[in-house]
Amino acid sequence: MDYGEFLDRAALDLGKELHARGFDADVDRHKVEKLQGKSYEGLRVVRQGDMAGHVIDPKHYYQEIQNGRTYKSTIWEMADFSEEAMKAVPDLEAIPFGDYETMKQHLIIEVVSRSENAGMLQNVPHKELIDLAEVYRCVIPMGDGRSGSILITNQMLEHMDLTKEQLQRDAHQYAPQNNPVSIMSIGAVMGSLIPGMTDHETEVVAGEVPFYVAQGSQQSYGAGVICYPDFMENAAKQLGGNFYVLPSSIHEVLLLPETGAFHSPELLQMVTEVNAGVVSPEERLADNVYHYDSLARVFETGKQYEDRMAAREADRGRKPSVIASLNEKKQMSQNHTAPAGRIDRGRSGVSL
Repeated sequence: MDYGEFLDRAALDLGKELHARGFDADVDRHKVEKLQGKSYEGLRVVRQGDMAGHVIDPKHYYQEIQNGRTYKSTIWEMADFSEEAMKAVPDLEAIPFGDYETMKQHLIIEVVSRSENAGMLQNVPHKELIDLAEVYRCVIPMGDGRSGSILITNQMLEHMDLTKEQLQRDAHQYAPQNNPVSIMSIGAVMGSLIPGMTDHETEVVAGEVPFYVAQGSQQSYGAGVICYPDFMENAAKQLGGNFYVLPSSIHEVLLLPETGAFHSPELLQMVTEVNAGVVSPEERLADNVYHYDSLARVFETGKQYEDRMAAREADRGRKPSVIASLNEKKQMSQNHTAPAGRIDRGRSGVSL
């Protein structure tokens, strides 16, 4: 059977298995729209009386069947997953989606690649930032100190009779509260992760690897901090001036103070290699390097900044300085002589 036939059959049989286990749940095919190219069609399970359900992505189950696994065992495993999921349904009543005044207080900002999410962004309120886009999520408490989030879509805005501009203003107000900024040196981050690491060791690491990690306190979607009001200015104060921004992932960015030791091409190569070899596709942000000019208060790509500085230096070389101009005028004055055949001698005037 092909994948579509598998989904139809699995929806029916999963519903029967859950009913046999005492769960009155509806199961159907459902298209899940996600960013980072991760949209898929899966099986949606909603128990009667619940405000929300869960979706199973059954692609790997289908692949296992192609490799020889029995169909019935995959249904049992999906039923086990659904049983656990229905016991942990998030408390959506804590975030009443018809009450935007409550909902807006739970907004956070996510940053994604525009090119990698062009199709999905057509259905999502967003704000462009060079080759990136900021989108908006609502955090949902799930009990036991855990939380999840849902992406705000254009359909949700229409349902709430809300404009994109109002959503953006509210996200910029509440996201810094819901996912506060953290900027730490690489050494300090490693010190917090590696037990027994001394302050001296963290200082040595920070000196050898002069990067800072900027993220949100929730450590999810933390790259969105670059969109917070005053983030760039505050980071410049902490880092001592201009800095480069390396998009590590959708969860954090790296900041590098501009010292002249590194330039955009080598940093871009670093980002590209790490993205290709380390960062998973669903968490990848961009193959690019950005820069913040603290004097001009300009956020741009590293190449744009370096090209702008090079053009400024070239322009200075073409323009004579004020001192050079005055010296030139003085020299011209010293070389000036009276018309030939006439020498003035004041009032007594002797003419030749």
